[in-house]
Amino acid sequence: MIKIFTKRALLLCCPLLFFSLIPVFSQSYNKELVYAYQKVLDLDFRNGIPTLSKDTYESSDDKVFRIYILNLQNTLDLLLVHNPEKYKSLNRIEKAYNQILGDLNNNDPFVNYLKIEIKVHRGLLRIKYGEKLSGAFNLIQAFRNIRSFEEKYPGHIYTLKISGLLNIILSLFPDQHDWILNMFQIDPDFTMGMNYLKELSETKSVYMREGLLIYALGESFYGDHPGEAVLQLKSQKQLFNKSLLFNYLIGLSAIKNRNNKEAIVYFDNCLSFGRSYLQIPSINYYRAESYIKELNFNKASYLYNLYLTKPDAKHYIKDSNYKLYNLSFLFSLPDGDHENFRLKVLSEGSMETGADRYAYNRITENYVPDSTLFISRLLFDGGYFEKSLEILKTGNSSNYSKTEDICEFYYRYARNYQSLTEYEQAIGFYKKVLKIAGSEEFYFWGNATLNLGHIYSKKGSYTKARKYYKLALKYKGDSYQNSIKTEATAGLKKISDF
Repeated sequence: MIKIFTKRALLLCCPLLFFSLIPVFSQSYNKELVYAYQKVLDLDFRNGIPTLSKDTYESSDDKVFRIYILNLQNTLDLLLVHNPEKYKSLNRIEKAYNQILGDLNNNDPFVNYLKIEIKVHRGLLRIKYGEKLSGAFNLIQAFRNIRSFEEKYPGHIYTLKISGLLNIILSLFPDQHDWILNMFQIDPDFTMGMNYLKELSETKSVYMREGLLIYALGESFYGDHPGEAVLQLKSQKQLFNKSLLFNYLIGLSAIKNRNNKEAIVYFDNCLSFGRSYLQIPSINYYRAESYIKELNFNKASYLYNLYLTKPDAKHYIKDSNYKLYNLSFLFSLPDGDHENFRLKVLSEGSMETGADRYAYNRITENYVPDSTLFISRLLFDGGYFEKSLEILKTGNSSNYSKTEDICEFYYRYARNYQSLTEYEQAIGFYKKVLKIAGSEEFYFWGNATLNLGHIYSKKGSYTKARKYYKLALKYKGDSYQNSIKTEATAGLKKISDF
């Protein structure tokens, strides 16, 4: 599991958060509202949703559902496309929603549910736009409210949905914010959250496809059986023919799970949606990431440059320029081109993602890319493990003078063997990394200890797994410190009963 409490992590490493907290129950709605809801969920709302006039609907449930759809649209828009100016208008919008809800029947569970949902959305958006602590408090308030809701409506489907998601979200808090959970005596349970979402995904209602999306994507990114969950989702592909969100999130899942060919298919599919759909800048970045792992360097270079003309806020600017820096060496471009990309990594973008911090650290260390290590890493990241090993076998550790390069050479061997489930080979190479690195500040040291924990956990050697997870907690590097420590903490929790 990955637990990074940054704007980008909540947006991209945690795709569950793209979704609104949607109730699933047996009520029936105005057909126009159901159609509008489907359009918003598909991200087909740039031309507006004309059926949502406030004077159109008379029933309390329809009025509430209308607010829900508008709230969902704003949330998806602001989570997927960085827009600080629009974000500033949320206070006014939220007050208007709450005023309407306040005039409706407070004994209606849907009304009470939606009040909690708006609080959750507000919390997620605050986190994305930099108000991390206030956003965290919004989520904790919502969690406490849903507990009260559960007491009032035990076993209600709303409770499954909100409690499921909030247990997952809050269990992904980073260690430095655990004091907030402790202060309010909140102990989220990731496994229970996933079980709730699984139950939700099996309901039969107009909301079924969203329940399926949320559960499958949650399992894909954080669960123990990502492949099975995605297969289940894709078996219902006919339900998502018009959904840009489906293609985007399956593409992200494919990248995360190193299924590069599938990532290319789904991100390229995103281009087939018309201008009425939300325009997501990061699609070009992920297309570039997919093509570079295919070793299609010309197309990747074009797409990185295209993304840099209209990036998503300041995210992945350093990483994109770092990849272009590497490619400039691979293409044997003039020294001036290397220097141009090097300076851009140092001066442009932010340090909010692990990839951007890694790029910045490499450049400040005056790193000159080695083609063997670079191509091996790309092939591994794309899921081409045997090809990655073939590239490594053309090199030799004696070719490298820097300790970090020697560590990476053995680390790449280990990662490929681990992915091919040749665990004894992987263990041997990871231990070489630890011996050579000898310092908790090396990125490869941190990841080697973490992955040794994962391997020993899979093998049932829990004493050794605990040893290496605890070592991983000592990692002091900047690039992926949060994710390494969070995964190690999650690993320790997972084997705590053994």
